[in-house]
Amino acid sequence: MRRIPVIGCFTMAVYMIIFISGTVFSGDYKELSDTWRDVTGITALDGKLYIVSEDILYEVNKVNGAYKKLSDTWREVTGMTSLDGKLYIVSEEILYEANKANGAYKKLSDTWRDVTGMTSLDGKLYIVSEEILYEVNKVNGAYKKLSDTWSNVTGMASAAGKLYAVSGEILYEVSKTDGAYKQLSDTWADVRGMTSIGNKLYMVSAEVLYEATTSSGDYAKISDMWSDVAGIAAIGDTLYIVSAEKLYESDITTTGQKEEEIDSPAPKANKNDPRRKKK
Repeated sequence: MRRIPVIGCFTMAVYMIIFISGTVFSGDYKELSDTWRDVTGITALDGKLYIVSEDILYEVNKVNGAYKKLSDTWREVTGMTSLDGKLYIVSEEILYEANKANGAYKKLSDTWRDVTGMTSLDGKLYIVSEEILYEVNKVNGAYKKLSDTWSNVTGMASAAGKLYAVSGEILYEVSKTDGAYKQLSDTWADVRGMTSIGNKLYMVSAEVLYEATTSSGDYAKISDMWSDVAGIAAIGDTLYIVSAEKLYESDITTTGQKEEEIDSPAPKANKNDPRRKKK
């Protein structure tokens, strides 16, 4: 894919407020850049986004969506995360460490088949491969099995010193030391990635963006119509979502208002929303 810089790019912002249990969420979002085709990985590191699109690794500016190519031939990417200043990518069943500045990479370990989840926590990598959760050494790729039967994993993230995964449409809290888990909440259908900010989880399920608490799994809807989501990442208090081949910034900060201060309900869905899948 040849990327053509866009000059005078049209930017759209939509305002939506959702309130749950007296908390009011800002559902603002705006388009940063487009033509993000065949996205297979997205993560954030040191204030920048990194996206694999059409087998190419890009560094992306979080403010305006401007991008630059770092390296290519990233085929069959099934997992991507960041840790301690470096990128980690599973490509063609091989785990690589990649340089954030130029995309240079080195092989750590292989035979990572059927990877469905990947994240990092406290200096270590965690990967779900062939329904088994592994703890992985970031330096040499050595691994140890933690727990198994992780079927149909559709989202994985870390927060508050623990791992979280959606498996079989159920959100679990998972121990980073032995893989022991407990169920938090269910009915998480068609999850397209997961990320965290502080002690909250964020994921798109059935085209709706939700915030979920790490303590109980209770959730609140933030905004909807997120079609064809290919990935989600977070920098500070802002989410970045690739939806329908476009990169969006979504502000999820609370306004601090109470429920009774809202005079009008949230607006109805916009049928012309650019995130809607075109038929």
